[in-house]
Amino acid sequence: NTQLLTNRAASQFHIGNYRSSLIDCQAALHLTPGHLKAVVRGAQCHSKMKHYAECRDWCDRGLELDPGHQELQSLRQESVQQLKSAERDERKRQLAEKKRKIEENVVLDLIRQRGIKVAGGKA
Repeated sequence: NTQLLTNRAASQFHIGNYRSSLIDCQAALHLTPGHLKAVVRGAQCHSKMKHYAECRDWCDRGLELDPGHQELQSLRQESVQQLKSAERDERKRQLAEKKRKIEENVVLDLIRQRGIKVAGGKA
């Protein structure tokens, strides 16, 4: 029964079992594909688990059912912001790693050019 699954999903959500709650939401949607409460709870679960791309997708699914749903709109906006932030942080991390490797290679090249022998080193 869909209502039983969504009620159990709500209970699981409120005690912090987000994955169990999400599984119940998926099962409820399998029985009743247009059940908005299950979609909203599923989006909330993904948000709590920091699965922002999946949260955005669940919000889109819910907004197809109810385009004016305020909670889904704000949850989607938050997820998109978090995704952008995560992408920005990853670009920064990659840039810092690239810079560190370049600096390391410069030092190693200087060591090689000067003929310095380092015991156990790469040069």
